[in-house]
Amino acid sequence: MPTLNQLLDIEVSAGFWDAEAMGVLLWPAARTLALEKALAPDLKAPTPPAQGKRLKTLMRQWPKHLQTAKSLIFPQGDCSAVFFKPGVDRIHRYYYERLPRPLLIEASWNGQNDEADWSSGQAMLLEDTLKLWLYIQGHLKPLPADAARTIADFAAHVSDTLNLGKMRHSFADKMMVHVQRCRSLRPLLAKRVLPRLKSRMAFVHMSSYMGIVAPITKSLHDEGFSVVELQHGMVALTDRAHNFPALCFQSEHPARAYLPDIFLTFGDFWAENVRIPAQKVPIGFPLLAESVARLADIQANPQDILVISQWTISKQLVEVVAQAARMLPDYRFMYKLHPREAHLPFDALRGLPNVELVTSGNVHDWIARCGIVVGYNSTVVAETLAFTNKRLFILQNDDLPKGMGHEFADAAALVDAIGNPHVGYPAINPRNFWADNWQGRIDSFLSEYLT
Repeated sequence: MPTLNQLLDIEVSAGFWDAEAMGVLLWPAARTLALEKALAPDLKAPTPPAQGKRLKTLMRQWPKHLQTAKSLIFPQGDCSAVFFKPGVDRIHRYYYERLPRPLLIEASWNGQNDEADWSSGQAMLLEDTLKLWLYIQGHLKPLPADAARTIADFAAHVSDTLNLGKMRHSFADKMMVHVQRCRSLRPLLAKRVLPRLKSRMAFVHMSSYMGIVAPITKSLHDEGFSVVELQHGMVALTDRAHNFPALCFQSEHPARAYLPDIFLTFGDFWAENVRIPAQKVPIGFPLLAESVARLADIQANPQDILVISQWTISKQLVEVVAQAARMLPDYRFMYKLHPREAHLPFDALRGLPNVELVTSGNVHDWIARCGIVVGYNSTVVAETLAFTNKRLFILQNDDLPKGMGHEFADAAALVDAIGNPHVGYPAINPRNFWADNWQGRIDSFLSEYLT
């Protein structure tokens, strides 16, 4: 199995960044998925039941579609900046709430939207409406046969090079849609969305991941906009979405059109552990800072253990917790599921009297209540550092730095470490991860770039 660095070399030597159809680079459409599958071919992300029911979601949100269509037909100007944001948002609001009349274009992840925004008189558009229009355009104006052949040949080249033969048709489908959207989205944005904006700055969620977001970033760049991505989770030198080969750092390389210009991070550590051709600016994590202040008086129970699950290693972590819970009957384990896992049964844990499966609630509340936190490589594990007097135990991995907590390899090692009251306290400065004065940093950034 290749390493990420080896894959970065392969994508250059194999010419993945050279292939295009109708003036559109093809590799951005499939890169993140292809690297993910090449790194872990047997790993399959759990899919919540709501996903896949796209038509039902579209129909349920028809009032928002009508509102979006009306706004596109009769656009109103004087918006300060545009935000392509997720429906459930814990990051972007700290920026757009500081601006006069922002334009929010909201993706409806499984039909979930921030209803408060929609009812507050904000300038709102539903991204799914734009995608529906692009879907219709794609069927009315199919790609020429020579472009389709180019895409099919390149998809075969990628799948053969990375030994992902079963993914060939999936790659081709994504590239077809990618080319169609890159060609159709720019005119729509240029005529119906962007003229209402007073600034040339756009915030695009997960733009480094490219994929379905790449046509948005490309269209914005073609219209002279700078694109900003806000860190929303874990980034590391092993992260396939935030690490690119040196080739892409060349100022005139075409890959730059599909990537953000500015990446706003939670702190210095994250800025130093990504390789993307963008300006990196540490801002802080407002939600975490607010939670720490709100929960400062909570008294944690030293025998309550919060386990931060991670879908990439669900089976291994469940086995560790099940064994540890049997060996530590006087401790209570709160197993906080990843959002992708909330629908899974986890039968191995349900029969244990001192294990509680947690599927909802603010994870910061759980961190504050528990004296011990166990995790793998998620951002939430690092968020524990912002709380005082927490013992942190980390299942061995290469993504988090030494000194963040006590590493363990199996259940027996975890139980032994928990039994030593002096083990687990972080020996690392939280400010390297979570920049302070987030209000001042955001205000300074917005003042510099939006005025």
